[in-house]
Amino acid sequence: MSESGALPMRHQRIGAISNAHAGREFEQAAQEFFHAAGLGLEFNFPAEIGHERKKVHRFDLGSGNPPVLVECKSYAWTSSGNTPSAKLRSLNEALLHFILAPEGYRKILLVQESVREGREETLAQYYLRTQGHLVPADVELWELNPQSMLGRRLEPSIEGATHTTLAADATAEGNSMPATADFREAIRKKLRLAELGNAAFLDINSGELHREVGGYPGPNAAMPSCCNAMYAEQKATDSILTQPPKGKGASLTIRYKLPR
Repeated sequence: MSESGALPMRHQRIGAISNAHAGREFEQAAQEFFHAAGLGLEFNFPAEIGHERKKVHRFDLGSGNPPVLVECKSYAWTSSGNTPSAKLRSLNEALLHFILAPEGYRKILLVQESVREGREETLAQYYLRTQGHLVPADVELWELNPQSMLGRRLEPSIEGATHTTLAADATAEGNSMPATADFREAIRKKLRLAELGNAAFLDINSGELHREVGGYPGPNAAMPSCCNAMYAEQKATDSILTQPPKGKGASLTIRYKLPR
C-alpha cells in the first residue's frame, strides 16, 4: 500500500502535511492518470491473495472489469541521496502481493517520479537497476510525475532502466510550425495510451493528429511532416486504411497494431 502512518518528524516529506497525506494525494493523481487512459479504477480494491490460505488484501487501485491491480508508492529520494533501503524493501513487498494475487489480473506497480540530486536517475530507475531481477514478467513498473501528469513504463535493458514517456494529455497546441519529431512524439504517446487500455490496435488520421499537435489548418501547417512521422512509425504489421493520391494529406489513416 502507499505510505501510511506518520513517521518521526525528521523523516517527514518536505512540503507535505504528512506522509500518509502525500500517499493519498498520489493515489488520487494515479486514479486520474489511468482514467485519462481509459481505465476506471476504484480505491482500496479488494482481492484475495495467498497460497493455500487466502486473505483479502486491499490494493491502492483496482478494477474487476477489466481486471487490474495497482499499488502506488509516493516515495522520494532523501535530501542526502543515501540508498533508500526501507523503500526498496517496501517495493519488494508490493511485488509479493502481486505474486500472490489471483491469476488473470493486470498488475501495475506505480512509483512517484523522484530524481536523485546531482544525477539523472530516478528512484524507480534505481530500483529497476538494482532490484529488477525480482520483478516478475507479469508486473508492470510505471513512474508518474503527479505535477505534469506525465507517466512512463520502465523496462529493464542491458544498460539499465529504459522508459517510454506517456502523457495523460497526449498533445498540446503550439504557435510555431511543428516538426516531424513533434508528430512522432505525439504518435508514440497515443500508442502508449492505447496500450495502457489494452487496445489491440489504434487508427491514427493525419488531419486529426495535426489538429491536436497544432498549426492545422493555418499558416503553420506542416502536413508533409505529419505524414512522414506516421510513415516512420509504421511497422510491417501495421496497415494503411486510407491514403491520399500523392501519399501525404489530411486523409492518411494508418492502423497501428498493439502492443508495439
